[in-house]
Amino acid sequence: MSQQSSKYIESVGSFECVVSDPGTAGWFAESKESKTPYIRIPFTVKDGPAKGRIGVYCAWLTDAAFDNTIKRLKEVFGFNGDLDALYNRKINFTGMPCNIQTESETYQGKTRFKVAWLNPPGGGGGGLAPIDKSKASSLLAKLSSRAKAIAKTAESKVDAKPSADPTAAAAGVTATTTVSGNGATTEVSPSGPPEDDDVPF
Repeated sequence: MSQQSSKYIESVGSFECVVSDPGTAGWFAESKESKTPYIRIPFTVKDGPAKGRIGVYCAWLTDAAFDNTIKRLKEVFGFNGDLDALYNRKINFTGMPCNIQTESETYQGKTRFKVAWLNPPGGGGGGLAPIDKSKASSLLAKLSSRAKAIAKTAESKVDAKPSADPTAAAAGVTATTTVSGNGATTEVSPSGPPEDDDVPF
């Protein structure tokens, strides 16, 4: 690990952070190759094993991402949507707390880490939290029997096998069998469909 790379987050996880001063680069930037504009949110991890590590969250400003970007900045920082004020430093995110989640990806045979999500403080894990024990007990009591019934029905559908009458098959008669899952009666022909039947594709 080089001294240069050790400044950055190099693991997958959820990190409590604080927004750093964007410096002369400002809050707005664009990607090098595609020139896609985004709001850059530099941050520093404030605690845990990765304390002091840095990174940048890219809040994309494409047509497809724009609405979600503004909503996310509103949720995390209380941003009022005034992009002009942000560009001219009249609005400042510096020092505001946030939560960052990272993911890993393989590029040209090497594993690298990227900032995937920006959340309000304490919002790591996609907002997931362990369920309270009493709530879990109530939920299990309410839904367990229903879950077992659904699973049993699904198992019946998988296990149900059409049982043709060999006597009927020899006579060329279509036999019928009932699939127990939903009570539906299905006709099956032991000798196969007539030759002039169209096969649907």
